[in-house]
Amino acid sequence: MHTFLLSCKSYTVDLKRIQRLWFSVLRFNRDLYPLYVSVLASDRFLFERTLGIPEDLVWVSDEDIV
Repeated sequence: MHTFLLSCKSYTVDLKRIQRLWFSVLRFNRDLYPLYVSVLASDRFLFERTLGIPEDLVWVSDEDIV
């Protein structure tokens, strides 16, 4: 279990930004902290199509956050 994680709330207009963030995390995240990305459940397909489904990236739908 991780004691630290990286988190980002994102929207469809941020697809290129989240892609750039993901590449940066892959390059500089030496401690291998997981990246949690929160998006609308209806938009998740667009993000997965852009980024793929990397195992170090955790998708969280906005609807699941209380």
